[in-house]
Amino acid sequence: MLRQNWLRVLDALARKANPLLGDLFRDFGYYWVINQAEYSTDLIFKSSAALAGPYPDLLRHATLCSSAEDVLTFLGKKLSPGFRGELLTDFKHRKPGARVKHRMKENWLKMYDKYRRVLRIETVIHHPYDFKIRRKGTLNGKPVVGWFPMCKRVTNLHRYREISLLANSRYLDALACVGDLSPARDYLRQTCKPLRRSGRSV
Repeated sequence: MLRQNWLRVLDALARKANPLLGDLFRDFGYYWVINQAEYSTDLIFKSSAALAGPYPDLLRHATLCSSAEDVLTFLGKKLSPGFRGELLTDFKHRKPGARVKHRMKENWLKMYDKYRRVLRIETVIHHPYDFKIRRKGTLNGKPVVGWFPMCKRVTNLHRYREISLLANSRYLDALACVGDLSPARDYLRQTCKPLRRSGRSV
């Protein structure tokens, strides 16, 4: 995806689909954009049971322990008084599993189980203007190279990937503290089973 020259590929497709680009509109072209980009990091488990053990604890931790500041940090932002917009954490059961979504305005970070053997961390960028890209721009009326808000241009795909990969990595680092408590729960369940001795419950 990143090695592809998308402007050349898409312009070639446009010329095939729109004959007027070679005739009446030869001096015009398309402004190619990314409407929404999703970038996933998949952790593949040896079996569905291997993921089923720690997954409830991962869901619980992600839902209850991820503050607004944490969500911003995952996405490479800092909480500031000037922040305008919504920060939400949403948990949903969905067949055949469950997922957690952290949303910052129109961008979000999700965790869900796929095919019961894959733990997927996914960053979705729908509103790239909340992120910065290093490019040529104008500052105080002078041309400069600096960090400016990122637009939806298809040529920014490399930066979409960079932001998303870092967000996925930060999120996985935050989840690394969660241990698999299922053996302890099983032991506790077995230990706390009611017994009868000499006709009495103990």
